[in-house]
Amino acid sequence: MRKNLIYKGSWTFYGALLVLMLAVLLPGYHLYQGTNGTFSLPRDEAFLQLSTAKTLAFTHTWGISKDHFEAASPSLLYPLLLAIAFFLFGAHLIVAILVNTVIAILLLICIDKWLKKKGIQPLTQLLILLAVILLSPLPLMIIYGMERTLLLLLVFLAASGFIDEWDQPAFSRRTLLYCALTVATSYEGLLLIAVACALLLWQHRWPGAFELALWALLPMIIFGFIALSKRAYFFPNPWIVDFSSQFSYDWMIGCSAAVIVPLAHQRFHIRKRPAQWMITSACLAIILLFTRNVYAAWDMN
Repeated sequence: MRKNLIYKGSWTFYGALLVLMLAVLLPGYHLYQGTNGTFSLPRDEAFLQLSTAKTLAFTHTWGISKDHFEAASPSLLYPLLLAIAFFLFGAHLIVAILVNTVIAILLLICIDKWLKKKGIQPLTQLLILLAVILLSPLPLMIIYGMERTLLLLLVFLAASGFIDEWDQPAFSRRTLLYCALTVATSYEGLLLIAVACALLLWQHRWPGAFELALWALLPMIIFGFIALSKRAYFFPNPWIVDFSSQFSYDWMIGCSAAVIVPLAHQRFHIRKRPAQWMITSACLAIILLFTRNVYAAWDMN
């Protein structure tokens, strides 16, 4: 049976998508005017990944130059995606924005489907999707041209897999693969895996914790030994030069908004307690906004 692309049950997704596009275009246009019509990216760190992707696409060398192997990018998976896009469409800065936009749309689709599966009401779905967009903040992640959008997508897929499969004897291979890809996108994804492993150990589920940790560490170990064989460092250079600056938690805010609300909905029977629901939503919004503002102030210093 043929399905229409636009149907009544998906108005929450299309409403959130409209907000996302406007939130990307407005600051993007302002940035374009501020550079006198020259398209650029606001963060210097993005060019390390773009240079790595360009070299990988056209000279098949991992690094910012074709002469030798260099682990200049803090991400492993994101430059690979950009390299594919560069090989197909050419090495243009706008490609990074388009790739991030596609990833962001996939993120909204995944969250929307997961919320529907959890039985969340449409208005609550819309509020959660808007929280993911505005509190992450997803539009700035797209404009920066870095790996944060991909990281947020994979973190959500891994976290939702944990929630759906936590009571099963073992996690599915798909969830374990999401965990590995999360770490391959950014090593700070190990924070999420470490929390899950700690909870498994607390429940005396030793084999599950060991398997999860092994899958998470696999990209780091494989890339590390490849780098050593090329006479480079085990860890990517940005993690060695300035370890503390590579860790941030802005990508966790939108994911938390999409995970905490449906769990609270199921645990506390929010439909029967509207007052508690309003208090919970207000407290969550205050915590998210406060966390984002603290991070923004820290990032500006």
